[in-house]
Parts: sequence; C-alpha cells; structure tokens
Amino acid sequence: MECPNCQFQNTPGIAVAVRCATALNLGEIDIHPPRRGKGLFRPIYWPRLTRLKASIGLLRIPIHWSVRNVFWFLIPGLAQKGQQPRWLGKWLLRGWLLSLLLWVLLAGDSLSMFMYGIALSIHCTSLGLWFNNSLARLNIAARVLVGLGLFVGLHYVVYGAVRYAGTGLVVPVRLEGIRSQGLIQDGDIVLRQGWFFRPASFDRGDLVMYEVGATGGHQYAAAGIGADRIIGKPDDHVVFKDGQLLVNGKPVAASLRPLEPLPGVSLDLRAGPGQYIIIPSLFILQAHGVGQSQINALYAMQSKVPERAIAGKLYWRLRPLSRFGPLE
Repeated sequence: MECPNCQFQNTPGIAVAVRCATALNLGEIDIHPPRRGKGLFRPIYWPRLTRLKASIGLLRIPIHWSVRNVFWFLIPGLAQKGQQPRWLGKWLLRGWLLSLLLWVLLAGDSLSMFMYGIALSIHCTSLGLWFNNSLARLNIAARVLVGLGLFVGLHYVVYGAVRYAGTGLVVPVRLEGIRSQGLIQDGDIVLRQGWFFRPASFDRGDLVMYEVGATGGHQYAAAGIGADRIIGKPDDHVVFKDGQLLVNGKPVAASLRPLEPLPGVSLDLRAGPGQYIIIPSLFILQAHGVGQSQINALYAMQSKVPERAIAGKLYWRLRPLSRFGPLE
C-alpha cells in the first residue's frame, strides 16, 4: 500500500504511513499495484529523483532585493554582522579581502589562482550561512546541488564579469623561454594592455606582445607569445645587416632597435598592408649545424607580424620585486 504523500510502500491494512504518519484513506489510494516501467532507470531511481525535486521545491529564500541586500550578496561577511557569533562576519570579510588582494598581487603566478579559489570559497560559505534557514529544510543531495549552483553562478557570472572587465584594462603575463638579460628577462611577470586600451595602430619603438607562429625543421621556433619592439610599420622597408639597422633608408636610434643584438643576421624586409616588422631578437633557436642563410630565412619569416596578432603594449614589470617598475 503506497502512501500518496511520501510514496513509501506500507504493509496492507495499516491506518497511517510508517514514514510520514499520513492517514491512509483507502479512497485516495490506487487499487492497482505499481508496475515496472519499460526502462531500467525509471523504476529504481524515479522515486528518489521525485523526492529530490520536491526537496528542492522547498527552497524558498526570502530575499528582498534592496540595495542593502545586494551588498550583502556581493560582499561576504556583511550578512553575518548582525548574527551570532558576531566575529564570524568580520573574519569572513577580512579573509575575503585578503584573498582578493593576494589574487591581484600574485597575478601571473600559479599561486594567484589558489587565492582566487579561497576568495570564491569564502563567498560561497557566506551565502550558505545567509540562506541557512532555507537550506536546513533540504536533504543532503539538494544542499549539494544548491552549493554547486552558488559556486558556478559566482564563478561564471559575478567573478567572471569582474575578470572580463579586468582583462579589458590590463593582463599579467609571465615571460618564459627568452634569452634576454636586459630590459626584460626570462621569468619576468609583466603587464600588457587589455583589449579596451589596445590602440588601433602601433608606432615604431613600441614594446609589444604578439603571437608567434610555429616553424618546423632544423630552424625550430615554438609557437606561443613573443615580445619585442616594433621596427617597421605597414609599407616600411627594413634592412638589417652587419649590426646596422635601416628603416626606409635611414638609421634608427638605439631606443627603436630590437631588444637584443643579432650577430650575423642579415634581413631585407618590406612590410605589407596590415603588417608590422618585429625582429624576434629574444628567440632561443635550436639551430645547431644549420647554415646562416637558413637562420636568416627563419628570422625573415617570423619578422612580418599581422596587426591582429599583436595583443598590446607592455608597459610595467610586476616581478621580480627588485626590478618592479615601468618598462622603458
């Protein structure tokens, strides 16, 4: 005899359900016993899913979207300041602010994402405590689903919007696999312009970050990101020979030259429409036993960079702290 309230199979003839103590009115109970469904999944798991759906339906979070409650939702710890124990809200807020600060200060490092995860966890904990009375009526499975929903919503909607806006302003990048020991060095964490501040065009001498295409064979250069100065603009004629650099037939100042010297490299390049000349002086080439003409061909192929491949200007060094400051 199935209870119409909790779907528990009771012993025929009893007056109330064993599980929920609902009166078993024979007039409301189907005289036909439950039958096995056509599928294998439905008969076993459907009652559990039905109860889970009913449990989630009990979740009624009475939030009035006032300005105060919006702040309580967005800033962990504020909703707990009037609750017991009073120190809980204070420490949630402090921990969240400290995690966000370390997330920003450690930008470009793997530890930064660890601090981001802590900040997100504190935020989820604060909201869980705020909704505690409503969550207490749910079973464990429903609470887990609500918690996952809060985590995903915060990560992709609230924090995702902040991350997207942040990358429009500035992007931290770790430089790896370069041979420079001068202005920028291997392992430096630098800031480049975000998509919002990226200029429509670039000038000679701009220190930029750009995408590098992969090349195979003996003249090996890995695909990834490159960083160097812009030597030539669209339609410029660039000649580099015996250490002398000429742009449109005129020598250029030291501040407009590639970051590192390129002994033995000879280039004669003309930028096409929408192309910039960036000689990749920071490349670490695996070209043992390769002739100079082949090395020159590699540099010539990699030096013509489409405008769309330039991510933006580099302008600040974050780490190491001993060299913190603008890139000049």
